[in-house]
Amino acid sequence: MHQELQTVPSQQIDAAICDLIAKIGNFSDDHFDTNWMHLTEPEIEALAIALIQHWTEQLEGRLLGGLLLAIREKAHIPD
Repeated sequence: MHQELQTVPSQQIDAAICDLIAKIGNFSDDHFDTNWMHLTEPEIEALAIALIQHWTEQLEGRLLGGLLLAIREKAHIPD
């Protein structure tokens, strides 16, 4: 049985997407350097969209299960 998802945007999801955009905007490694490429804001956003679409298409249960386990283990660690 599938659970209905809420339609109200999540502040945590919004923050994670903003973090992704910021990371892309400052990214540099041996294969890609944002500053050298002189990316525009629309290009950075398009890259973020492409990454999210790629992850959506490549989604698999093993990854979800591992991430859920890590989330649950982290929730049980006292601060």
